Amino acid sequence: MTSSQKLLLKISAGLWLVWGLLHVAHGLVVAFHDLVAAGQSIADATATPTMSDDYYLALTGLFQQHGWNRILFGIAAIVSAFYLWNGSRSAIWITAFFGGLTELGFFFLNTIPGYNSFVPAYTMLIVAATAIVLSVWVGLGQRNTV
Repeated sequence: MTSSQKLLLKISAGLWLVWGLLHVAHGLVVAFHDLVAAGQSIADATATPTMSDDYYLALTGLFQQHGWNRILFGIAAIVSAFYLWNGSRSAIWITAFFGGLTELGFFFLNTIPGYNSFVPAYTMLIVAATAIVLSVWVGLGQRNTV
């Protein structure tokens, strides 16, 4: 692996570390708060809706599950960033896969409809996309090396 490839992987690892830490932090907000607080932290560009009690309780559970998922994806990104920093080829593809799919779903279901403000929603999309491009570029460049 060349020194420039190592540098790109270290930059990508740093981006995934930031992505992971922010997803863990936001996951804690969503998982351990009520529906209104969780909803306001996810769909920060929308007004807070009013709901009946049954839907409120059911949606609170769904938001808490979503928060738990964000925590787990964040932890996976943090762990993978360590391996990526050390040049692991597997970490290149693992982080690109789970980070990319996480952000892809968020992009289509929240960002495109306009439910989010620019920061942090678009910022995390840019961070993840940059991390994926940098690491996959290195990964594809290593295909023919042993």
